[in-house]
Amino acid sequence: MLYGSQRYKTFKVCSLVSQGATRRCLFFVQHSRPPHRFLYRYFVSHLYSLFRYMKKLFLLLALVFSLFLVVSNFSTCTYDLGLEPVVHVYNYQSTDGGFQATEIPEKGKPLTDIVEDFQTYQRSAHAQEQSLCRCFKKNYLQFWKWREYSTHERWKMKYCPCDGQ
Repeated sequence: MLYGSQRYKTFKVCSLVSQGATRRCLFFVQHSRPPHRFLYRYFVSHLYSLFRYMKKLFLLLALVFSLFLVVSNFSTCTYDLGLEPVVHVYNYQSTDGGFQATEIPEKGKPLTDIVEDFQTYQRSAHAQEQSLCRCFKKNYLQFWKWREYSTHERWKMKYCPCDGQ
């Protein structure tokens, strides 16, 4: 016969002794925290410490990556490493293809001159519904240009695939 309770397990094992048909009973008490509970708590505590370590590691990597982004976007290290050309060439075109221009900011041909030339073209050709498009795509893998992508006017223009490219 086995008996038990909820808080702790008490087992009563009874047997009949053949001499005189007397009954002998043994009681066994099992603790409320079995060994597998101990192993579970041990594992969970180590898992928690591993989680805390991974959290610190993730925060450190996020800090290093953000510092790297700031340095690459606000310094000249991309030019020093050869990731960026010294002279940039940007091509623009109207939506109908009647106007084409090239911006070279390092050579004294900025975007403002291109926009003024396009406005003159709109007035002379009576093409008021036309708009100016850039002929070059954003490459988001070039993380050192992300600041320029978000702040400069050339990247806010609409992209149109140009005829000659």
